[in-house]
Amino acid sequence: QELPLKELALAKSQVERAERLSAEEYAPEEFSEAKKSLVSANEFAAEEKASDSKKSADYAISKAYDALEKTLPKLAAKSREEAVA
Repeated sequence: QELPLKELALAKSQVERAERLSAEEYAPEEFSEAKKSLVSANEFAAEEKASDSKKSADYAISKAYDALEKTLPKLAAKSREEAVA
């Protein structure tokens, strides 16, 4: 079975995006889960466990999206407050 390179790349980019947008501050649980799953996905890939790697990568993507979903409205509100001030 081939390694899930597409999923690994997407997981990495979404976790990095969440990190850039301060998800660690606004959605710490989701961000932490996403980061842990990304690490697991890469470890499974290194062990050539494609199925486990894909599952972990997919979970990391899902959790990164959850983190972004929580973070973006809070960031928008903070930007509005700063603009008003």
